[in-house]
Parts: sequence; structure tokens; C-alpha cells
Amino acid sequence: MSSIAKIMMIFLTIQWTLIPFAEAHKVQFNFPSSDDVIQVLLIATKSEQGIELTNSKYGQNLTWSMGWASYGRPVDIWSKSSGALASFQYYFQLVLYNGTDTIMYYYADGLAFFMAPWESQPPQKGSGMLLGLFNSTTNGKSSTQKVAVEFDTFKNAINDEFYGVNAHDPDDNHVGIDINSIISVRNISLSERLNSGKTWEVWIDYDGQLKDLKVFMAHNRSDFTSPRPQHPTLAYSLNLSDFLPEKVKIGFSASTGLSKQRHNIICHYEELSRATAGFREHLILGQGGFGRVYKGSLENGEIMAVKRIYQNSEEGLRQYESEIAMIDNLSHPNLVPLLGCCHDKNTSELLLVYQYMSNGSLDKYLFAGEARIRALSWNERFSIVRDLASALLHLHEESNPRVLHRDIKSSNIMLDHNFVARLGDFGLARLMEHDNTSRYTKPGGTTGYIAPEYLQTLRASSESNVFSFAAVALEIACGRPAFDRDLTFCNMSLINWVWSQHEMGHILDAADKLLDKERDGVQIERLMLVGLWCSVHDYRQRPRMQVVLEALKFEAEVPILPCRIPGEPH
Repeated sequence: MSSIAKIMMIFLTIQWTLIPFAEAHKVQFNFPSSDDVIQVLLIATKSEQGIELTNSKYGQNLTWSMGWASYGRPVDIWSKSSGALASFQYYFQLVLYNGTDTIMYYYADGLAFFMAPWESQPPQKGSGMLLGLFNSTTNGKSSTQKVAVEFDTFKNAINDEFYGVNAHDPDDNHVGIDINSIISVRNISLSERLNSGKTWEVWIDYDGQLKDLKVFMAHNRSDFTSPRPQHPTLAYSLNLSDFLPEKVKIGFSASTGLSKQRHNIICHYEELSRATAGFREHLILGQGGFGRVYKGSLENGEIMAVKRIYQNSEEGLRQYESEIAMIDNLSHPNLVPLLGCCHDKNTSELLLVYQYMSNGSLDKYLFAGEARIRALSWNERFSIVRDLASALLHLHEESNPRVLHRDIKSSNIMLDHNFVARLGDFGLARLMEHDNTSRYTKPGGTTGYIAPEYLQTLRASSESNVFSFAAVALEIACGRPAFDRDLTFCNMSLINWVWSQHEMGHILDAADKLLDKERDGVQIERLMLVGLWCSVHDYRQRPRMQVVLEALKFEAEVPILPCRIPGEPH
């Protein structure tokens, strides 16, 4: 089962947002991991594939068995003081295999994702139709305090004397929502078999404001990077605070009866290691201050980019967590998509998996000297700078919450197979509302791209991001790096040099000479003037990204700029 599907499951992520707070608190864990993070109980075992909730690897009798795997720390689901309910999004993949030596070719019994009181333990005699969730004593009791989504592969009798409950299963292949009882409050039959041995993708979403629980499912998709299905497979309205305590345990349970079945949750780190040939140097795509990016190839030919954070680095861990927290909530055609991640406790590995950008980073096309891949045409350059402006417009004004990237530079701008620009590397990113009140010991970013007021105040802003955009825009126009050692008379600043050319009335002389035969003088002058406008020292005079994009599309005018850079001494 080598596919992006496995990669996306490597790191299970739940996003919990306590209303009305804007910044999400994320709970993240992976299978398998250290026992202090994942509790594996009864017949469940860890494997290279992830977690096998029921299996016979060690000779266990699979009949009348059950297994549990749960996150080892409590999760806040609602607040008693404020009454605020958490909103969460949960994605996982499951594979159910048919058993052997089954009676009458039945397969049993199923798997469940559950939320329960933090102190909960697997129930005694909870095998068979009870899916490891309940037993005959706790089933149907409000004191049980369990909410679950079941994936049931056995149709139990309408009146089951063994369990003393009315099973009410529609068939042997359905999904249901269970509240304190194995009798689902709502269920639906599936047209495709759950226990086909193929991969099922599952999204479980809960909206704390609308009090809606939705289950989305997709079966054996070839493109696991696609968004979830538009319509839910199952939906139900409920107030979780009516059924669950404030702190809950989250996890999976599965069981068998007389018939057997293997219930697996997929993942692990080894797949990424194999995909990158053990992180070999010849597969390095690039590297920065906190890690390297490798090209990874799966057995089926799919390719991705794997960022390996340097070990034993507290700052690297913060970068890793920041990148997940920021980009996981973002979706835009000019942002590099994050496909998955892995924090392996046993190896201390921190891995991020991105969509592969076949044309690499922008800097390698602009000023890599003789190693430059090739020169970009003017049309390609002008399109790239508009793509970047569109990405920043989304981060600053359209996304919720709004995001400050804090490390905009040409090496963080990736080019896909069509040379569409996508902004990546969100390791230094912060939520805009948070950063307005935060001071740092040093500014985030890279020399040549950092705004002067950011250097002084150590507070990032959308205006300081606009300054960084200016540096990249002028790099694209001039074919020179933002910090250029050949420009000693301008303090090695590309921005200062272009201002000096503007002061002399020869701004087009600063343009990349490789563009002489094809450049559009009107467009390149517009780009350079927009770059200068975005770099003025008084950040209050810099344009918003919406205005920048309009100016680049010639839908808005650039104001008359002073001859000297504003704020600089005469």
C-alpha cells in the first residue's frame, strides 16, 4: 500500500478550536510512537504499518477479541466556565482485512473512533458486536459517556439474546454514530465493502458553533492529495457537552466475535525513509537553517518533497510545529500544499511532507551564476511576481486567521511544472493578531529581505512582509540577490541600489540584461516602481497587497515616488 495515502496518515492531527478564541490548539500524535503518547491495550499491537487493533501475529486467538489504541493525554472538548464547545477536524485512514477460518464466510466485527472520559479503560466482555466500546452493563446507559463513529462489518441479530440488546443493524457494511449505545442514533449503508482490504479515507468534523458532527469518506482514491468529498457520508446534530465530560480520551477500538477480521490504522516513518533512500545526499533538493528537503519517490512512482528537520534543535521543533499549525489551515493555489508530517518519538525525527514542485525554487533561476538552471523569460517573471502577490494577499487579508510569513525570499518560492509560483516554508510564520503584541530576541527572516522597522522593534507586521515582497520583486526584475556583495557602495542592498538608479532617472538600467531582447519596458518599469513603493522606510506609506496586485495588473496607478528613498538622510 505505497501511496501518498500512507504519507498523509503518518501524523494524525486533530484541530480543536475553543470558541471564541481565534488561535487553534492542536493535538498531534502518530502511530506507532512511544507508549507515553499512544496507549495500546489488549490484543492491539504496533507494526511497521501503524496499529493493528486485532491481529494474530503473536498467536493470539482472534475470536472474541478486542483491541484499543488511544492518545495518551487528555483533550479538552468543552469549557464548563464559558460553555464554549470545541470544533475539531480529524483525518485518518483505515484498512479492514477479511479473516480466515470464518464461520459461513462472515467477517467481524468492526472498528470505531471514540471519545470517552479520560479515565476510560476497555470494557470487560466488550468483544463481538460491542466493538470494544461497551458491554451488557454499560450499553445504553447515560453514565457511559461515550460518543463514537462505528465502521461495522457484521449484521447482528435484531434481538440478540447473548448481549441482551436490540442490534438494529441495517446490514453488514455500514457506518453509524453511536451515543452511549451500540445502537446507532444514525447510520448509513455503504455501496463499497469496508473490509475489502483497500484504503478508506475518513474525515470526522465537528462544528462547535453549529453543533454538527459530520463523517466524510472516500474509497480507494488514486489522488490522495485531493480535498475531501464535498458532501458528508453521514451527519448528525448533537451537543457534545450533553454527553461528554470536559476532558476526553480519543482513540480507536475494534473487536471480533466468532468470525475474524484484522483492523488496521495505517502509517509510519519507515515509508518516508525508504522513499528518500535513507535520506541520501544525492536526493537533497535544498536546505535551510533548520533542515534539508529531499526528493522522495514511492513504489508506485508518486513523488513528494520531504523536509527533514535537524535533530536536537529546540528551535527546529518550534519551526516544525509552527509550519504544521500555519499551513495546515491554508489552501490557496499559490501556496505549497502540506500533505503530511511525522514526529517519530523513537528516532526523534521531525518530517514534513509537501507536494513536489518539479521546477524547484525561484532563486536557482535568477542568480545562481553559471549554475543557474536557465534564465526566466519576462512573461514568466511577471507572472511569478503576481502569483506571489496573490499568495500574500490571501495570507494578509483573506485567510482566517490571518498569517504573517516572516521569511519571504526567492529560495522559499517554489515553481510547479507550469512555473506557477507557490510560497512555502512557514517555519517562521505567526498569526497576525499574535505577532502584533510579540517581541522576539532577533527578527525572523534573512538579510536583505528584513524591513528596517522590524530590525528596530522586533515586531513583524503585514507591512514588513510587504517590504520582503519588494526585495523579491526587484530580484525578479534585476536578476540580482537582495543582499549582493557586488553592491558595496549601496551597503550590499539591492533595494538601495535600485533607489539610486531611480534617483538618477535611469531605473531601467537596473533591469536584468538578459531581458534586453524581450522585455516589455512598460511592465518592467511598473514592477520596479511597485518594488520601490513597497520598500519605503515609512511602513505606513507602503501599499496593501490588494493594491499591489491591482498595480501589477495595471488596474491601479503607482504614486509619484520621491527621488531618494524616504527616511534616508540626504
